[in-house]
Amino acid sequence: MNGIQTSINGIGGAIFLSIGGFIAALGWRDVFMTYFYAVILLILVIAFLPKFPPLQVEQSVKSSTKLPKFFYAVAIAGGLHTMMFALLPTNLSLFIADNGIGSVSSSGYLIAFSLVGVFIGGLSITRLTKVLKKSLVPLELGLMAGGFLIISSAHAVWTVALAVFMIGLSEGALFPLSFIKTSEVVPKMILTTGISLLLACVYICQFLSPLFVQGVEALLHSDSTRDVFTAVVVGLAVVAVGFLLFSRNKKRATTSYVS
Repeated sequence: MNGIQTSINGIGGAIFLSIGGFIAALGWRDVFMTYFYAVILLILVIAFLPKFPPLQVEQSVKSSTKLPKFFYAVAIAGGLHTMMFALLPTNLSLFIADNGIGSVSSSGYLIAFSLVGVFIGGLSITRLTKVLKKSLVPLELGLMAGGFLIISSAHAVWTVALAVFMIGLSEGALFPLSFIKTSEVVPKMILTTGISLLLACVYICQFLSPLFVQGVEALLHSDSTRDVFTAVVVGLAVVAVGFLLFSRNKKRATTSYVS
């Protein structure tokens, strides 16, 4: 269900970005008219969203139940990979214009294409989880790193399109995985609190994305977006390798304990 939700969000974003591009040709003020679709969503929510009775739990039991420490690692990881994906909408137009790859308007279509990747990644998450299991996360991180590696050296629109699609494909799988892992580690009676904190971390990290770029540029003493993307490649590669080593050591420890 989380994968389907991510897919719908992705394809919806791609459609409305494309619509916004056409409307922008008529005038930049008219673009904001697209948000009136929220009125339709409000009607659909009121009319069709099922109402579930709240879970009856004693207040003393609920207050004594705490979030596991591992959940905070999941929430931070969910926020960080969302921050990496947010580098596209905040930096792609400037990157394309500065490097003479295309016009600023073409960045909207490229961002929409990345959301097509999100759509496909979300739809495939169930099957990928069954096939790849523990290897899925490092492979998706490697895929995202590959996308940033391509875009950091891109000099043509088609290479940028390939890169943003790879990054979107990775994010489409990683985003629902964060919610799936949260539902696994957080007790059911406080799952709503866990989901709320995860979303808060995701949106905070999206907000901090431009500050992250400024921090990397200051650290590298560079104002090139290519250097920022290259730094992201290194960081994602290190995290992917670290996750593989952690999973392998944990598996060995579990095997030794059982033996």
